Amino acid sequence: MKFSNQWLKKYLEIDATPDDIATKLVELGLEVESVDDPSAGLKGFVYARVVEREKHPNADRLSLCKVDAGTGQLIQVVCGAPNVKANMGVAFASVGTVIPITGEALKKGTIRDVESCGMLCSSKELLLGEDSDGIMDLGLDYKPGTPLTDILTCDAVYDVSITPNRGDCFGVYGIARDLSAAGFGILKSLNLPTIARQGETPAVSLATSLCFQFGLCRIGGVKNAASPAWLQDLLTSAGQKSISALVDITNYFCLGLGRPMHVFDADKIKGNLVVRQAKQGEILKALNDQDYTLTEDMIVIADDSGVISLAGIMGGRETAVDENTTNVLLELACFDPISIAKTGQYLNLSSDSRQRFERGVDAALISPCLDMATAMIVEHCGGTPAAPSQAGLCSTNSITIDLTPSQVKQRLGLAVDANEIAAMLECLGCTVEQGSTLKVTPPTWRHDLTIPEDLIEEIARLKGYSEIIAQSLPLKPVQNIISREEIARKHLSNRGFLETINWSFTDNRTAKQFTDAPENLVLLANPISEDLSTMRPSALALLMKVAKSNTSNARPNGAIFEVGSVYGENFPNKQAMCITGLRFGDIHDRHWLSPIRSADVFDAKADTLSILKTLGISESSAQLSDDAPSYYHPGRKGSFKQGNRVLAYFGELHPQITEGLNCVGFEIFLDSMHAVKTKKIQATLTDLMPVRRDFAFVLDASIPAQKLVKAVEKAHDLIVQVDVFDYYQGQHVEQGKKSLAVSVTLQPTQKTLDEESLTQIHESIVQTAIKIGAQLR
Repeated sequence: MKFSNQWLKKYLEIDATPDDIATKLVELGLEVESVDDPSAGLKGFVYARVVEREKHPNADRLSLCKVDAGTGQLIQVVCGAPNVKANMGVAFASVGTVIPITGEALKKGTIRDVESCGMLCSSKELLLGEDSDGIMDLGLDYKPGTPLTDILTCDAVYDVSITPNRGDCFGVYGIARDLSAAGFGILKSLNLPTIARQGETPAVSLATSLCFQFGLCRIGGVKNAASPAWLQDLLTSAGQKSISALVDITNYFCLGLGRPMHVFDADKIKGNLVVRQAKQGEILKALNDQDYTLTEDMIVIADDSGVISLAGIMGGRETAVDENTTNVLLELACFDPISIAKTGQYLNLSSDSRQRFERGVDAALISPCLDMATAMIVEHCGGTPAAPSQAGLCSTNSITIDLTPSQVKQRLGLAVDANEIAAMLECLGCTVEQGSTLKVTPPTWRHDLTIPEDLIEEIARLKGYSEIIAQSLPLKPVQNIISREEIARKHLSNRGFLETINWSFTDNRTAKQFTDAPENLVLLANPISEDLSTMRPSALALLMKVAKSNTSNARPNGAIFEVGSVYGENFPNKQAMCITGLRFGDIHDRHWLSPIRSADVFDAKADTLSILKTLGISESSAQLSDDAPSYYHPGRKGSFKQGNRVLAYFGELHPQITEGLNCVGFEIFLDSMHAVKTKKIQATLTDLMPVRRDFAFVLDASIPAQKLVKAVEKAHDLIVQVDVFDYYQGQHVEQGKKSLAVSVTLQPTQKTLDEESLTQIHESIVQTAIKIGAQLR
């Protein structure tokens, strides 16, 4: 928000420099983006008088001037301005003066063979205005050589960034009030006028609960001319264009006191006014020359002809005031902030009025501001005001917040007594009832003060953040406990994976690709954009984008992972912690020792088993299944379960999703794992050599290898490991069957295994395999 130093001083008695004011605003938490002080750029410029003006001998559009700049001799200047004339007061820059619009020092020049030793300046060249059609005419009241800063009113302009919670500071008066509360100046009271009125203002009907209060005043016999110069200057400093006296006055109160208002041409209104919700499909012809189709949840002001204003945001063209306006209706209201925000967002329509209403306005200012604006219109436009009409009543009852000095001490580390706390809060406009516990009632303009911590923050602002002493946080005893997430991170890093951190949301189309239950998707109520509208059901959706980005940037091979939440209506609290990994491209880059191999489902399985084992879950305690979500390849996927709990999914990603990129991935759900209990196991050490025996079994092709492995592992106590090392289907194997070769490792503990013992173990393994339908080949 922009405003000038002059505007600030209308509400605040202060002698500080603009830089000091800006520094204090920053200390109060109001970010000052810039302070533009035009007077700083006018150093070296003086008032001068054109003594002679002749036509340039070599150019029809140039003038040759003799200028008195107070140096004791006339200076020759070539000037191209059409309005230059003899006996004219001008802004003069001598050689060496830095011109604000260019930032460069003026040099002596020769223009069409004639020497020029200075420059006569326009307001645009001095960055004092937009008028560049001619040089500034400063009159004849000043002595040549007078510094230009002594003649022109060059007011500093502040550009302050207001946070959304500080709706009270979206008016210059609110900023002045903050400075005054910090002891930086004295706040001036708002003078309420006494107005002579005639007649009554027509009543307004409230037909919606989204308008809390509506004030209206009819003023007859006005003349809508140009605004006074001082008002135009204030609005210009705020980046506003002066339109007419009536419109400028409403903008003055909107920017000055943070109270939006609107003025209607009363003669263009047909019938009675009503504040209601729009009818579906109604159209507003707005002041910005755009037409808007409305929905039934929007607040509008209407007459018998239809909608004439979008409440709290923008008026309509059909009832706008113009130079022929003689009778007006001045409107000031209080609307529902959420409704205003939703309407503006839906229509993509922004305005100063919307900006203030959606952050909350001071309901107590409706009647005072209506009177002050009425008096100002009468002063500058004439006319006779009627008695105002009011509909509805905006509640100004505030909550009461309990606060104790001990709470302040605990939060800030500052010992502030109750009297000082009460004094600071009262400077902000709060009502404080003292006692062992301070009972604080926030003022009507501070909608952001709702809990004790809000009040403590105000105390910190006014006391000064520099008063808060830096203290180290107490150190807690170090516990040698590492979370499962951290264990997984370190393990995956050791396996060559790189960690990524991605958004928790994605677009709806991508989200639907990575779920088998679209009804479980968690949708955002107010997304940043349509591309970020849905919480991710799987982190693979984001890892895929990373893989594609790397591939398109000449990094076609990689392994990446993320530890973070995935989201769905089917999860407790709509989210679950998940370790997600993705390999893309080849397992490694080209190398003379090893042939290139693309990542496949077995790599994903190995990664998954490796992490599960690291987290305390052995392969034997988890059941392998071939079911996994549809975003995996239908024949190259799997899952690990414990009972009905899914521990992990793994596999190659579906070709329709990868779009030609080879990707395998896994998802491990930490919330499905029970806490791993550390068991004390007595190690059995032996100096006996292990014995390995190989077996080949023929079994139905439908029987998974895992079933055979688990059966063999249970055949004898001395079996410590079973590995599948060969798979065969074809000649010499019956159709519908397959041959699996397994290596069985036996570890004797008491004595070396003799032939008889080996034969018994061999027979036990064969008989166990027969039970699951496998025959020794």
